[in-house]
Amino acid sequence: MIMVPGHNCPGAFWDEVWVRMDREGIARLVFCDGSVEDAATFADLMNCGHVHPFCVFRDQELLALVWLTNLEGKMCRGHFCVFKKYWPESRHIGSFVRSSLLAQKYEDGSYCFDVLVGMIPKINARAVNVAKKAGFVYAGSIPFGAWIKERGVSVDMVVLAATRGEK
Repeated sequence: MIMVPGHNCPGAFWDEVWVRMDREGIARLVFCDGSVEDAATFADLMNCGHVHPFCVFRDQELLALVWLTNLEGKMCRGHFCVFKKYWPESRHIGSFVRSSLLAQKYEDGSYCFDVLVGMIPKINARAVNVAKKAGFVYAGSIPFGAWIKERGVSVDMVVLAATRGEK
């Protein structure tokens, strides 16, 4: 497996990724708040300056996508999408992404991140379990922190974190 930055991918690439996410029913899970509902909005999100996308490949096949937002100090929020064909490998892909991101260093040798934060609607138990199995630990919950547009309700948000383990 390799993880490559996606910040230079053309809009057409992101359009194809969106079509795949939408076809597999993943888009509505990942963007349950309704913030992204079409390919153009998704491509705009992946190409905006405050979003840092990475693509996970094996043998030139796209397995998963992760993008980082809310970078502050040595912390960021991670968003994760594994394509259905690879759901049985989600735990291993997630672990690979977690360890790869926490190992990233700047040119001066200092680590980019001390902590990755994941926030998942509690009703998405599969995603919460995958994150835990990939090395994220429960850090708390935010009551009514996740808007589920399709249902028209807010539900609790589970907050998970992964650290390098060094202080």
